[in-house]
Amino acid sequence: SFDAYLIGKEDGPGIVVLQEWWGVDFEIKNHARHIANLEPGFKALIPE
Repeated sequence: SFDAYLIGKEDGPGIVVLQEWWGVDFEIKNHARHIANLEPGFKALIPE
């Protein structure tokens, strides 16, 4: 198991977003939010 940030439509297609070496911060979460709001409604996962 691992920690992750997950956002988006529950049944939407998924995209894994990899952060840079300093970890999950506001900027990478903002990118995930943008992806989740694209059509057709994606789910974005950022692993820690």
